[in-house]
Amino acid sequence: MQNKLILPIVIGLIVVGGGSFYGGMQYAKSQTANQPQAAADARGGRNFGGGQGRGGGGGATVGEVVSKDATGLTIKLRDGGSKIVLLSSTTRVGKMTDGSLDDLAPGTNVMVMGTANADGSVTASQIQIRPKMTVQAGTVDPNAREVVVTASNFKFDPPTITAKQGEKIRIRLKNTDGFHDLKIDELNAATGRIQGGDEAVVEFVASKTGSFEYYCSVGNHRQMGMKGTLIIN
Repeated sequence: MQNKLILPIVIGLIVVGGGSFYGGMQYAKSQTANQPQAAADARGGRNFGGGQGRGGGGGATVGEVVSKDATGLTIKLRDGGSKIVLLSSTTRVGKMTDGSLDDLAPGTNVMVMGTANADGSVTASQIQIRPKMTVQAGTVDPNAREVVVTASNFKFDPPTITAKQGEKIRIRLKNTDGFHDLKIDELNAATGRIQGGDEAVVEFVASKTGSFEYYCSVGNHRQMGMKGTLIIN
């Protein structure tokens, strides 16, 4: 009699245990399946806790003002594109001294911080006026041959410069992106370090023949391939 009672109990425990195990496996599978979607939601900016979604951040927009009206600016970007920047009474304008919206004339170099909008424009919270590089009078030799070198992440254009021995060379470094400089160790030539949108100038005499490397000394930019060759014949 006792054996007859024990058998159904054992069978029942097996059934219950198996069901619990199956349910746990199904739950684990559902959690694993949801992880890629959760990661995708996070990458896409979908924050179901009420946080900021896509378009909430604007970053920095650097370029030149090409037009202005009562409500906004059109900025020419360094890559040749353009960006609409919306102005408001709370938009702050900064420069070396206090600025105002009246300072935002066409031809002004600016860096815009604000919020990106769905239509691709930016609502400006702050605009920094960036003065164009000037070279002090008396420091530029009119007999120097000027070579324009464009710097970007992480290369120089052109990658090769040629000169004649004894020639006075002026390199005008135009930085379109990042933070860079240009150095030629053997000729003791170096520009200052400049940000994207700025320019720097260095003059030197091509005093000896040979091939000399010009490079960016910022961080590991040189190791990343940001270098070129000056050939002096």
